[in-house]
Amino acid sequence: MEKEQFINDDGTDKNDNISSRLQELIRQENATGCLLGWEAGVWRSANHVVSGLSRTARSHDGEDIHRNLGHLLYELAKADAGQSMEDASEFAPFLYRVLTSLLSDKLSILTPDTNSPCDTSALTPVDDKRDLTGWKREINSMINFEAGYSAGSCPGALFKVTDNTNLPYPEERNIASLIEREFLFRKGAADQSQKTLVEQCSLYLLDIIPPCDHSQKKIRWRRFAFTCMVPLANMSENRKKTLRRGHLKITPEFRINDQDFLFLINANLQISLCDMDISKFLGDASGRINGQLMADILSWIGQHITRLGHVYLSIS
Repeated sequence: MEKEQFINDDGTDKNDNISSRLQELIRQENATGCLLGWEAGVWRSANHVVSGLSRTARSHDGEDIHRNLGHLLYELAKADAGQSMEDASEFAPFLYRVLTSLLSDKLSILTPDTNSPCDTSALTPVDDKRDLTGWKREINSMINFEAGYSAGSCPGALFKVTDNTNLPYPEERNIASLIEREFLFRKGAADQSQKTLVEQCSLYLLDIIPPCDHSQKKIRWRRFAFTCMVPLANMSENRKKTLRRGHLKITPEFRINDQDFLFLINANLQISLCDMDISKFLGDASGRINGQLMADILSWIGQHITRLGHVYLSIS
């Protein structure tokens, strides 16, 4: 909503129109109203969680409510982590996971109001014959792929590999050749169109450490699976051949900035890197596969758990 039309230059409300307009938006019986109703449910659920935590903190005799609440949050984080924590920076991931779980539980039992706009008049399937392929790719991207992720490694993090990437183990120095043989054409590209497809692909390392191991800091080594980003423009004729290769997993199709692509994940090509060496050898991540898709990938990887990968051991 454009709020400028309701507010004076000094920030004061011109009249009471902004309040009326907000009420109108909240009460509208369409998909926007449905989302706003869900948002209100999230707020109510969060209030329930905060209220419950505060009551529990007050029930503990001794110190004031704020210190008791601090003790309670520490115990929740400790229980989730399964260990004591001394560094303050270690608390947040575990505490947030517990609080998110409590929030989700409360939200699941708060049923929508009887006059909720989430009904068949607001939520309807597309009933015309428009091509929805591009839109579905954008939906996949919204749910399963975070293109802007650039922090440290985590489950699903993608690190780009080029001919200049210096990994501490024997590997194929020619990236195009590796993509050609291991992902697309085992016997080599047969014609110029296949060679063009190879040239347009990019190679990545996908972090395949389970989320629980990551959050609880159980790991010293991280496993990665070689992953190829394939533009869809030239993929259609090779899709069936790729699907017949059991060690390759093909992801749903994505669209980012009008570029359509998918990922091929190779279960036969896995490597391990010492956790402290990731930034040194790989730099920052350039994207992240998340959500249910990453869970499916980890489950599929589990079927290939006996595949051998390279291990780099550094004694310092």
